[in-house]
Amino acid sequence: MKICKNCQIEFDESHNFCSRCGSKLEKNVKYETLGTEYFQTRYPNIPLSSGRIAQYKSCRNHFKRFIYDDYHYYISEMELWKEEIPTGERTLIATLDNIEKTHHDISSLFLFVNKDGIIVYSENLKYLYYYPHSSESGINYCDKVSTTETQIVSDIYISDNLIFYCLASEPSVFNEVVFDEHSKQSKQIPISIAQKNSKIEKLNVITGEKEIIFSSIYLGDIYIEPTMTTSNGYGLSGNRDYLAFSVNVYNISSETDFDSCEAKDTKVLLNLNTKEIKILPTDTLGRYFLFLDARRNQIWYVDMEQFKHIRYDIETGIIEELEHSDKFDLHTYFDGVDAYYYNGYQCSKLFRNGSTEEFINTETHGDESFFKTDKWIMLLSDTNTFFRQETYLYFENGAISPTYRSTFTLTEQVI
Repeated sequence: MKICKNCQIEFDESHNFCSRCGSKLEKNVKYETLGTEYFQTRYPNIPLSSGRIAQYKSCRNHFKRFIYDDYHYYISEMELWKEEIPTGERTLIATLDNIEKTHHDISSLFLFVNKDGIIVYSENLKYLYYYPHSSESGINYCDKVSTTETQIVSDIYISDNLIFYCLASEPSVFNEVVFDEHSKQSKQIPISIAQKNSKIEKLNVITGEKEIIFSSIYLGDIYIEPTMTTSNGYGLSGNRDYLAFSVNVYNISSETDFDSCEAKDTKVLLNLNTKEIKILPTDTLGRYFLFLDARRNQIWYVDMEQFKHIRYDIETGIIEELEHSDKFDLHTYFDGVDAYYYNGYQCSKLFRNGSTEEFINTETHGDESFFKTDKWIMLLSDTNTFFRQETYLYFENGAISPTYRSTFTLTEQVI
């Protein structure tokens, strides 16, 4: 389908222009659940405090509690549960398998939910199960992601039913290649470095198919590899059409002492359909990469000096500069449209003119992690260590008072 962004009218693929206003139609991309709907950050790339809802791991926040539609999904005592909001009805979905075998416990597991099912995974993907909503059992993908002795899973990004992850080698961690004697004489990147073969892979949890998206390239004077570095923004982000990520570029032709070679961190955008790859302007324009808005195929930057947000539409090439509140450097949720910040007591909405509007005051201090969808905001209200209980608050569509509260026993929950 195509859409006129002026009139918001959909047309089939045979149309190129809007019959009402004459504007050129654009591809109407619709996705169900994407990582950027739950994007949380601190500017410039200082992570949120890890808490009971979200934890900062490997370049981004991963969620122990997840809201999809009107259900709150969580793990309790080796079991996967869902709670209906606001009736409070709780339903057991499945008992988690292979936790001890894979040397994990529930404190190291995270959730991602969409219309098709639930993904339960660990930071290194050694534990990975997919539970379709239509099935009573899960699919074991624990052995699907394999690493060599020199590789680690350095970043994980989930978009709809796709898991993107980077298998990075040692140079990706230290951003430096140290030359051996043979390399100094031949003036080439060491073969041993190139053979480590860092790469980005994609796993479809519906079909089980795995695909290499991008692999390290050895070009004599130049060596390029995907990297976990976040000096130029977050790591992987994208959807089934586009993927933004960082690469390390080692160019030894410019080296003089030839003892080592520092990597240049470069942000790139890969078209997964055409395989076209292009460099995103970050350092050259003084921009800081935030993320790729997977729902709208838009890339967001921050101007480091003027503190402006820059939105780049991939399909149209239109660039727009927007001013935002100076409080954007606080604990912030930002999905390309709305921005909120939460300091443990108050949740406020940020506006383009720099003003703020407080609409939630919890009165008790939470842990500053939170979860927001288009409909709900979930906060941890209070933890009562004496009664071993914790209470979560749910606010619907910016409501001032909680729409619903749920209480859990601490011994049942992930730590």
